[in-house]
Amino acid sequence: MPTRSELYHQASTDEKPRETVSHHIGLQILGVVLLTVLTISFIVERTILNKSFIMHEVTSSALESTILDEVDDGLQQYGIPTSAVTKADTDHIVRTVVNQAFAGQRLKLDLSPITNNVENQANDELSKFGLSTDILPSGTPSAVASQVNSTVNSQINTPEVTAVINGLQVARVATNICLIVSACGLLVLIVLAILRRHFATSFSWIFLFGTVISWLIIEVVRAVIPQLVQPYPDYSTFAVQCAGDFGQTAMPVIAVTGILAVICWAIRGFKRFK
Repeated sequence: MPTRSELYHQASTDEKPRETVSHHIGLQILGVVLLTVLTISFIVERTILNKSFIMHEVTSSALESTILDEVDDGLQQYGIPTSAVTKADTDHIVRTVVNQAFAGQRLKLDLSPITNNVENQANDELSKFGLSTDILPSGTPSAVASQVNSTVNSQINTPEVTAVINGLQVARVATNICLIVSACGLLVLIVLAILRRHFATSFSWIFLFGTVISWLIIEVVRAVIPQLVQPYPDYSTFAVQCAGDFGQTAMPVIAVTGILAVICWAIRGFKRFK
């Protein structure tokens, strides 16, 4: 028959696993939250808030073609060939806008390359007939330049784009804060789990739920982005393309956390059957 001290020792031993499990659950919940925030923040920083990503999306989308078409329409009013404005010119404008926006600067477009092309095209057309631009009505070159400037700026400097630019800096700061805080917090949890020898047990669940939740959030964002621009038809195609590329960029990151989950579960299985 066990003595009183042996019964007390056995009861104390039985209670410890419950306390440990309870403590692990709290750590796991916090870990899932931190991992999800870290994953989503990292993806957003690499896509929507990334200068190179946005540059590629605009220059390879129908939005740039729309800009080019509208500039061409304006030039046709003056009998200038549409080849005066090239895709390279439009790329230059887009790159300038994106660089200035991400730098938090006021947009200032230099359209001199386009207006120079216009004048060169006019000279070429007139020279075929042995004429020069001196015979053109006074102010015609400046009128063309004004038309080009007005068309391009009306397409780029819309209220919607201005609102995005104004919120861009705030979003980047907030995302960076989320990245730093979540990364530091997750690192602390990893150290604690390793020291207390339950890393695989805790982080198998953390990586599993973090992966699933992050994937669901990405899918929701992909579906919402096109819906947000429905009132603005000029941006609908761009939004669909941006949403698709956003998802493609996000999936490898989600896959990494999924692989880590599989590794942790494999470690748990190995220890169990060891």
